[in-house]
Amino acid sequence: MNNGISTWISAGYPTVKTVTAVENLNATKLIELYPNPANNYLNVSFESESTGKLFLFDLTGKVIREEFLDPGLQSIDVSGIPKGMYIIKIKSDKDVYTEKITIL
Repeated sequence: MNNGISTWISAGYPTVKTVTAVENLNATKLIELYPNPANNYLNVSFESESTGKLFLFDLTGKVIREEFLDPGLQSIDVSGIPKGMYIIKIKSDKDVYTEKITIL
């Protein structure tokens, strides 16, 4: 019985290979955001050898806030930001970390 795949391969059609790679599997351990959902403050634990930059986006992609991050634990005041869902992106020299957060 010919299922079509053998015909496809024997006809000389190219095969496609997919490669997926993750540069740094430990990136999630280097950055922690809590609590999520956040009320007045969002704690950012940023374990890096250099400074980073935090971007807070609304769901339309508009940048709501940008802040530089020093290594260690920092609290970010989110009390003046309207309630809703947001995306946080943190960039360091080596990694980019993205997470959804909710502000209550």
